[in-house]
Amino acid sequence: MGFICTPGDKVLLKVNLIGSKSSDSAAVTHSEFVRAVARILKQRGCEVWIGDSSGGAIGGIAPTAKSFRTAGYEKAAMEEGAVKNVFGCIPGLRKARYHKMAPNPESFGEILAVIHQNAEFKLPKRYKSGKKRNNKVLIKVIDFFKTAPKVNRKKCRNCNVCVESCPVKAINRDTKQIDYKVCIECMCCHELCMYKAVELKKENFLAGILIGLNRGKYR
Repeated sequence: MGFICTPGDKVLLKVNLIGSKSSDSAAVTHSEFVRAVARILKQRGCEVWIGDSSGGAIGGIAPTAKSFRTAGYEKAAMEEGAVKNVFGCIPGLRKARYHKMAPNPESFGEILAVIHQNAEFKLPKRYKSGKKRNNKVLIKVIDFFKTAPKVNRKKCRNCNVCVESCPVKAINRDTKQIDYKVCIECMCCHELCMYKAVELKKENFLAGILIGLNRGKYR
């Protein structure tokens, strides 16, 4: 910690708060891990903040306050320190608009760069950028295991969080069918569904078989 923080620093623990999910769901940063890091920082004399802007929307409102309680951050913060509410910190539904504005990795990367630049984040003095790497092979591997979201109607409760959270409105409100010609694969529908009704299906048949065999091996 001494490499990054010094006594008197204000430190934001930017947690991953996908939605109103418990720490045990493994979908959000575990509250006890946040608590442990907060304690270490406080021992170094730092002022600790915990923050993020939750995804999802019901009636056009992002459930950030509820998500903080469900994940256990509010309880940890009350017992350990303060709470303060960079992409995850973007408030409300503006995140969805940015996903729509930047539907591919290149344009979305530019959006992230602008957000961080305007927020004036400072890198540690000893920070050294890594060497440029050839990622063509990695990209091919990722494409091979590419997945697409699909709504399981048996699990669906018609809460419409997936519909309202889709930045490009690719999900039919009545049928829950996804228009894959419009879908930008941000996976917001999958991440924000409270009932695990939006499942990820492998686009490559062989990739699906390999994943299935691997899961069976480690059971």
